[in-house]
Formats: sequence, C-alpha cells, structure tokens
Amino acid sequence: MGSQRVLFCATACVFVALAATAMAYTPADLYVHYPFDDASGTVWSDASPNNNDATSYRSLKFSELSPLDVSGVTAAGAFGNALTIGTSDIGGVNHEALVDVTTAANLPGTGDSFAVSFWLNTSAWNNYGMVASYNLNGLEWSVGNQSGNMLVWSKDGDAGVGAHVWTASMAGLAANTYAHFLVQYEGASGATNVYINGAASTDTGATNYFWGNESEGVVLGGRVLLPRDFTGLEARLDDFAILPGVLTPTQRTEIATLGVASASVVPLLHYALDETSGSALADSSPNGNTGTLLGLNSVTERPAAPRDVSKVTVPGVHGTAAMNSGDWGDYARLEGDPLEIESEMPSLGDELTISFWYKPAQYLGWDHLGIVASQQYNDLGFSVGLHNSGNGYMIFRSTTGAGTTGTKDTYGVDVSGLDPDEFHHFAITLDANALVTGFYVDGEHKAEGYNNGWNVSDLDSSGLFCRITGGLPSTRMYGYLDDYAVIAGQLSAAEVARVMDLGVAAAAIPEPATTALLLIGVLGGTMVFRRPRG
Repeated sequence: MGSQRVLFCATACVFVALAATAMAYTPADLYVHYPFDDASGTVWSDASPNNNDATSYRSLKFSELSPLDVSGVTAAGAFGNALTIGTSDIGGVNHEALVDVTTAANLPGTGDSFAVSFWLNTSAWNNYGMVASYNLNGLEWSVGNQSGNMLVWSKDGDAGVGAHVWTASMAGLAANTYAHFLVQYEGASGATNVYINGAASTDTGATNYFWGNESEGVVLGGRVLLPRDFTGLEARLDDFAILPGVLTPTQRTEIATLGVASASVVPLLHYALDETSGSALADSSPNGNTGTLLGLNSVTERPAAPRDVSKVTVPGVHGTAAMNSGDWGDYARLEGDPLEIESEMPSLGDELTISFWYKPAQYLGWDHLGIVASQQYNDLGFSVGLHNSGNGYMIFRSTTGAGTTGTKDTYGVDVSGLDPDEFHHFAITLDANALVTGFYVDGEHKAEGYNNGWNVSDLDSSGLFCRITGGLPSTRMYGYLDDYAVIAGQLSAAEVARVMDLGVAAAAIPEPATTALLLIGVLGGTMVFRRPRG
C-alpha cells in the first residue's frame, strides 16, 4: 500500500493599518459657527456649511471720533476762556466734547504722588458724569460728579479696583458759578484729600466710584469703556492741570486764587483751555503734551447702518474675538432669506450643543445684564446671557413653539468666581425635548444654581450680543465673544474639552489615526501527509 499526497493551502496573515478616526462632530454638523476672525467687511462670517453670515451694527470707537473745532464749545472761564464739556448744539446737531490727552512717560505712574487741579462750572452740582479719567504708566484714577458729590478713585499698580475712594460733598456750591477743585494723590495711598475752593473736605465714607478707562489713555470730559462709553459731564471746564508731588498749603492757595500759570509749582500737564479755534489744545507745561478736542455726534455716530467689523475685533482665544458695547447699540443679526435660514437651523426634536468663549467688559465683571446670543426657528428657541442676580450668573432658556417667553427649560450657573479679566468657555447641551442636559464652564459640568433665563428672539430671527424683538435688538450685552457655534448633537465632557483646546473648527477634523489590524492576504504552503493504502 503506497502513500497519498494531500495538498493543503494554509492562509497566512497580512496586517494592514487602517485609520480609526475620533471626533466630536464633523463640519457638516455645524448649524452656525462664528470664529470672529474677520479682518474687514460688515459681516461676521459663518464658517459652517450654511454660510449664514451675521451683519454687524456698531458705533464709532473713541479713536474714530472726528476732531472738533473748539470755537463751537468755547465759554467764559475762571481765567480767560473755558471748554464746554458734555453736550453742545453745533450746527443743529448735538455733540459731546472730549479731550484726548497724549499718552506719555512723563505723566504720573505707579507710586507717584501728584495733584489734579481744575475749575468747574455747572447748572446743577448734583448732575452725573466724568471730569477726567486716567489709565497710564501702571496708574489709574478718575474724577467725576454724582448726586452732589465729587467722586475720586484710584488704582495704583496692584492696589486693587476700588481700593482707594474719596467722596467729597459739594453741598453749598452755587450753580452757574466756577468752583475750584484740587485732588491730592499720595502714591499707593491714593487720594488723601479733595480741596474745594481751597478748603479741605471730609471723606463722606461713601464707596461709590466711577470706573476709569478700560484701555490705556487719558481723557478729559469723559472716560472710555469698551472704547465708546464716554459718560460725559454737562459742565464748563477750565485751567486743568496735573502737578507733581504733594503740594504745600501755599501752592494750593496760589493755584486756587491765581491759577496754575501764576503758581510756584511747575506742572506736568497744563491746559489753560483759552483756544478760540482749531482742535489742538496746547499744554503749557515743559512736557508739551498737546491734547486733541474730539466731538461725538450722537446722531450719526451710532449704529444706523452696518459698520466694519475690524473696528471691534480684539485678541481672542482662537484668533480674534468680537468686542461689543451694549449701551451703545452694538449687535449683529442674521439677514437673508428667512425660509432658507430656517431650513438650515435646528428644529424641535434635534439634540444640540451651544459653545462659546466670553469675557465681561472690564470693571463690569460678571454681575451685569445682557444676552450673548438668541435665536428661534422651527419651534425651537433659546437664549444665553448674563444676569446680575447674586454676584453673576450665566443663564439659559429654551422654548418650544412660536413664542418668545414660553419656557421649556431654564438653567443658570454661578460665574461670580471666574476671573473677569480672562476669557472663559461655556457649553450647553440640549436633548430632543429642548431640556438642558449639561452646562459646562471651562470644561467642568456645573449644577444649576439659578432657575431663570432671558426671553428669546422672535420667530425666524437670530441675534448675537442681543435678542431680536420686533426687528430691533434688545437686552444687548457688554463684553467680548469668541468662537461661537451651534453644533448638532450633545457633546460629551471629553468632546467639550476638545473643543476648548482646539477651537470649534479644528475639533471637527479627525484626530491622528490609530492602528487597526485586518487580515486580508493569503500565502500558499504545501504540506504532505502519508497514510496507509488499504
């Protein structure tokens, strides 16, 4: 009996690496996405596939104001002429006059002692507004009127906002008559007295004060917050000066009776304000810091038409961010075919995530009012923004149906402990029933602490920095916004963290591939078996 060969084919393994992607979502899952990285134009570009750009409406910044000829605001002064600050009718149009002071290293800074001297004349000493504001060389201070008091505040280096306040009563001052004020500052101690017509005042102990300039600069007749909230004072201003050191009683008397030009102290800055034409205000001190008279035309310099977004971009978390001044009417809205926009927005029954970075305006902190964003389409609406309950909450409301107030869910989280000088990330997840399933702050899930939310925009409308009501913005915000998006699906905590780290756009791109092994090849082999013949 012989042997019989049997041919056996053995399959061997060929390993091939395949890409196994991990992502929170794809670009197609973005309903809207505003990176706020536009360099020019009148819209904030929507980086989602839907291309629903938001038109920007904004006011002129302080730096954009036109020079104003002093002839329109000249008045009789305590010595020669004076400057009418506040509102003046020039050519039938109301203008607010402010002075932009040249920033210079030769003006006071951290640790310096100095005095601020000026004459003021107003029809009512209980009016409200700024005389001057200063943010330069590590030093901040402000002087202004409120309810019959002269409020003086300073922040020297790291002394802390509001650490030094002096409140001087102006009771007994005659209306429409010049009064002299001299504020003495002594280094980090701040204001040590306010002399009115040469007499020392008593600090009333009140703690109110005016915020100063948000960014570097010196302004007479106002202040600059989010560079277009000026808080001007209705008054006449004369003989304004900043003087070095701690003044002696003799020097204070000389200034209050003779004026700065005739006193025995050499000023660091001195505006006699005697000009009769032009917009340049001469500094008679040795430093020669010429001031520029600027005019705010409140009729034409407020947002009646779309304006260039480049004027309101600032450094953000991912690229640039949008800067918004709610008090001045800045906002953005979707403008286009309502039916087309509606078809591209989430509907009741969709799960979604709202994601954005936000920082409040300096000095306002987290306890102010305003809507970050709001929309309503396809029986689903929402709004998210700040509320001043307690020390600040970020609040959210969802609605179903076509109303602006009908509540499906509200959810508020305490944000009072967040650093107001830094951007913070917020993400809210909704289920198919428009109920909040997650509220993340800087990647951490937060428990509900305040059961409230802002009303939402009208049907088929969407607003950034506001909600849209009757075609107009309402409840406008006052702060900075970056990388805003509405995303399909409920992101997990890990996915929210990925969006924070990479930004909305980059988080939609697959992560680096991992390796998967797949058996796809065949190799042949011959094996011989012998068995007995039978």
